[in-house]
Amino acid sequence: MIFTETREGRRFVGEVPPGVPLVASLRQLADNYRIDCGWFDCTGQVRDAMVRPLLPTGEFGDVDTLPGWALLASLK
Repeated sequence: MIFTETREGRRFVGEVPPGVPLVASLRQLADNYRIDCGWFDCTGQVRDAMVRPLLPTGEFGDVDTLPGWALLASLK
């Protein structure tokens, strides 16, 4: 068995203002606070979300916009 004792690290709570790209905000947060690894849980709403599917080749497909509001019940 592999066992590692961990301790809780830092926690950040915040919000992304309307119109600000979510992924860019997370990258900036990681850069600003020198976060090398971690995870996030979030809930909220997005408007006119732009998504890119991950293709079987490992590359991303074309951007598709989901018009209107969408509820993110859980995003991990």
